[in-house]
Amino acid sequence: MKKIIMDIFDFFEILYKYIQASIILGEDFICPENITLLSKDVIFTKEYLKQLGKTIPKRRILKQCRDGNFFLVPGPNRPMSFLELCETRKTECSIVEYQHKWCSKQDFAYKDKVGTGWYIIGKDIVNDSVSKRWHYQQLLLAKNEIVPNVTEFTWAIVIYKMINKIQLFREIGVRTSSLDSGGNHLIISLRWTDYHDLYFDNYRSADVDDHKSNALGLSVAMKPDLKS
Repeated sequence: MKKIIMDIFDFFEILYKYIQASIILGEDFICPENITLLSKDVIFTKEYLKQLGKTIPKRRILKQCRDGNFFLVPGPNRPMSFLELCETRKTECSIVEYQHKWCSKQDFAYKDKVGTGWYIIGKDIVNDSVSKRWHYQQLLLAKNEIVPNVTEFTWAIVIYKMINKIQLFREIGVRTSSLDSGGNHLIISLRWTDYHDLYFDNYRSADVDDHKSNALGLSVAMKPDLKS
């Protein structure tokens, strides 16, 4: 009986938190249950759904998320590499063949993963980050902001598109924290075609971090300080 009461309490506590997040963020709150309804490939266990419900950011963080133009999205049920992500989400994203060969030889494609838990990802590049080199872009980050790796970034925008039918970062290349074999931070362009191909702008380039362009900005995520 005690367990049943606790389960009922947990259910209503999580429901209240999700309603609060929906009111504050609207479509920028990606509810995990909606992901499982729309995708047969993403399976969230009962235990993981409970974990997400218990760890959703506080009201203050949700308001910061709204005011800063961020969205809130749950990570997968288990850590996932970039190549795994592109393999399982072929409907939403894929890598053009010649770059897939390059990607498969890069450490980031296996080591830089999207983990479990909540991610707070910017819906746009860091303000005033275009036409700047990597070093100068870093100076624009707030204390509570970081640069996501390529897998975290791609997972977030793919899920956002799947739920809201909106393609973020459609017209601009975006720097991530992931490094290629040359030691440069990975630039990914979402040149969405009928095949939803992902394109690496720093493919075979040796001076990517020094590159600056009016079509290149910096991705951003809020630090996961969910207990604040």
